[in-house]
Amino acid sequence: MLPYQQQINYEDTFPDFKLIDGPTVRQGRLQVKFRDRWRGVCSALTNWTSADTQVACKSMGYSDGAFYTWFRRNNDTYPFVMPVPGCRPTAKNLWDCQGFAKLDKIPLSENLCQGEDDIGLYCWGQPTFTGWAKHWKGLQIFNSPYHYVHLDPDMVSVARESNSRLEFLDIRYAGYDGYVTT
Repeated sequence: MLPYQQQINYEDTFPDFKLIDGPTVRQGRLQVKFRDRWRGVCSALTNWTSADTQVACKSMGYSDGAFYTWFRRNNDTYPFVMPVPGCRPTAKNLWDCQGFAKLDKIPLSENLCQGEDDIGLYCWGQPTFTGWAKHWKGLQIFNSPYHYVHLDPDMVSVARESNSRLEFLDIRYAGYDGYVTT
């Protein structure tokens, strides 16, 4: 048994929300697992309040969060259209919000997201779900040289990009579940 597996009250269910395509596990495109598929969430920023983004981050086990950036639509999933979540600050999960209450009324269509990108979030705070210690959190490289890259075609926004690269890397025991070893 590996040391990190010795945790009491392990919660083995994953949240129905996740962040992907971001520079860290706390930043990225919001996706929802709905009708057994992961779907990007498209909307207009003006429709999502700070309470909505905070509750979205709470849904993933973080204590708080905010809008991060827009992500261009992927063609790999039918988007989950959420124009107005309508969350109250006391909500624990996006499923508790008014916009998510009637699951049969949530539209799923590529055509509904024309011109609208997927919403990206930045979450922070101590993770609150008990399975956090066992979940794969990716790799993070510290103190590496970097350069700046433009995030938009107008060259207004910039972000740091690491000069470090990993090649020919074997990662073992990532997401170890007791049965799979690589």
